[in-house]
Amino acid sequence: MSLPLRLFIAPLLLVTSLVISVICHEQDFNQSSNEINQSPVNRLLILSLADETSVDKLQRLNRSIEAFSLDVEYFHVNQSSEEPLRLHNFEALRTALELHRRDKDLVVLVSMSLNLIMNGDRGEVVNRFNKLTNDSAARLIFSADYYCFPKPELAEYYPKIEKVFGKRFLNSRAMIGFSSDIYQLFELVASGAKARGATEIDLQAELTGIYLNETLRKNLGLGLDHRSELFQSLDAKKPYADDEVELEFERNRTWVKNLAQNTRPLVIHAGGRARVSVWAELTANKLAIIDLLCQVGHRSRSKDVQLSRSLVTYT
Repeated sequence: MSLPLRLFIAPLLLVTSLVISVICHEQDFNQSSNEINQSPVNRLLILSLADETSVDKLQRLNRSIEAFSLDVEYFHVNQSSEEPLRLHNFEALRTALELHRRDKDLVVLVSMSLNLIMNGDRGEVVNRFNKLTNDSAARLIFSADYYCFPKPELAEYYPKIEKVFGKRFLNSRAMIGFSSDIYQLFELVASGAKARGATEIDLQAELTGIYLNETLRKNLGLGLDHRSELFQSLDAKKPYADDEVELEFERNRTWVKNLAQNTRPLVIHAGGRARVSVWAELTANKLAIIDLLCQVGHRSRSKDVQLSRSLVTYT
């Protein structure tokens, strides 16, 4: 082959190689983009208990669901959410979970009460969930409380919190995990109830018993949101509960801030059995105010901000 021909072919081969490389890179990029679009961060379902007597709570929750474009399915029961679940209602909840149990990439947030407000979108909620699971090696995260209920005497059996000062005790009002993990947990509760011939299920007591069993806790990957990074419970029955949270205002966003932990939880819930007291009334008022301000967002006038803060802190 003469020298001029080699000089012609060499650049041609180089250009061809670069074109093939670009095409392959583009295919890899498109595949990577598809994987990102299919990432679990984009997939979240809220499954909430609903009863026909709580229309105002349902409307409040729906407002926050719509504000953040979230997906929700309601599990309807013919009883008060403050009572232990009757067995047929629990079975209906299991059925709702069973529909999604094979969807292993779906993150499900279960709320056992309509006394709930969402203050984050899908990405924010799932990212907080991923952070909690990465930090604790858990797969299923429960809301947490400062006090142990329904049996305070069980407090000594709870694991100690080694790295953070926070909430030690399980609150079954709200939980989040992959659909298959939550379904497995509820199957365990159902099998225990069936073995005892139970006609109703106190989910707080059942899940407390499972969590306190170290083997079950590790096998099921159960953890608590000790620092209210995702969940904020407003139903603590103690004098300083009213000072635990305040609102933070940004240009287009209102945050609920946990002052003790310096966190901004995204799932705000209240309510609970055997909590009919003045504190329960104050909690309900506070939740309504948070609902209003989270929907309205930024307050441009400083006097409105001061008024809003004082209402949340002292009502």
